[in-house]
Amino acid sequence: MLGLVVKDPLSAFAIEFTLAPVYTIGFWVTQGATPGKMALGIRILTDDGDPIGFGHAILRYFAEIACVLTLGIGYLMIAFTAEKRGLHDFIAGTMVVKTG
Repeated sequence: MLGLVVKDPLSAFAIEFTLAPVYTIGFWVTQGATPGKMALGIRILTDDGDPIGFGHAILRYFAEIACVLTLGIGYLMIAFTAEKRGLHDFIAGTMVVKTG
């Protein structure tokens, strides 16, 4: 949708690079989940079971880059760890849980 409004690819990238973290981190901090996670009935908490705060959210967002840089192995860890946590969760001290 951004490409429909902004024709310059560099400007579109800059806007996306700014809006994606604001959107994701904003939802994590205020709601504990993005709309997709909410629809699935899951949310992000700290290791202690507390709601995710701004610091944990920023760390988790940027730790997901490590999952991408490991060619998805960071995400694949979810299937093989007892806690079902990915590399980004271990780095940020977070976990994803079912809500009800």
